[in-house]
Amino acid sequence: MSQLPPIQLYDLASDVGEKKNVEAEHPEVVHQLTRLLKKYVALGRSTPGTLQRNTGEVDIWRTGKLGRRQSTESYIHPDAGGT
Repeated sequence: MSQLPPIQLYDLASDVGEKKNVEAEHPEVVHQLTRLLKKYVALGRSTPGTLQRNTGEVDIWRTGKLGRRQSTESYIHPDAGGT
């Protein structure tokens, strides 16, 4: 099994086989998508509706037994009840 990078971003319009990771070339896209994912985790959902609590800890940087990448920015929605 190969070791995959913790962040992967592909241009599916030109690279449907996901051969070239363009994460380093588009840090602004990675930043926007990371913030969006953190928002969805904080809200417990990605669709409109009431806040949904997660039933367990969510670690978007989980990399298995190899360790964790620490986030430099977090998003906690005001209604999420986080500190």
